[in-house]
Amino acid sequence: MKIKFLISFFTLIAFAFNSFSQETDDISRVPPVSKGKVILTDGTSILFRNLSIRDSIVTFTDSQLQVRTYPGSEVYKISKTGNYALLSAVTCGLGGLAGGILGTSNWSDYPELSGKESSFIIGATIVSTGIGALIGAFIKKDKTVYKSSTSFTFNLIPARHQFNKTNLVLTCRINLN
Repeated sequence: MKIKFLISFFTLIAFAFNSFSQETDDISRVPPVSKGKVILTDGTSILFRNLSIRDSIVTFTDSQLQVRTYPGSEVYKISKTGNYALLSAVTCGLGGLAGGILGTSNWSDYPELSGKESSFIIGATIVSTGIGALIGAFIKKDKTVYKSSTSFTFNLIPARHQFNKTNLVLTCRINLN
């Protein structure tokens, strides 16, 4: 009973990791990437702009503005890089707008504040958007779009037992790169 449960559990985990992974291991399915990092199979890391793939040939412009071309078999990983400036600016801007509206909701009770609601709401929105963009610019985003092998794999292989019996062995491989 316990062995069946463990086998079912590990099978479910393997399918979950494969289903929810965001990367692909087929280099021909990688879309063009505007900015990112390429890691070659020898471990060399190269920052790039304008990566494109045609017929399993990877072409990009490196940081020294030289066009480089590599066969797909020499590329280990392709990552898309960026930051969260836009998302953070929109989120904080909407927060500033909501805060401005809520903060000025009872200003009509005070004659010295009456009539200044719109300028306060617009100012709060602009300041919050600027602060959000500044904070988001410092938070780096790195998304793997291609990896030559899966990071987590299960394999069933036959193995010889010490008493010359053949058994199936479940192996688990986790790549740490």
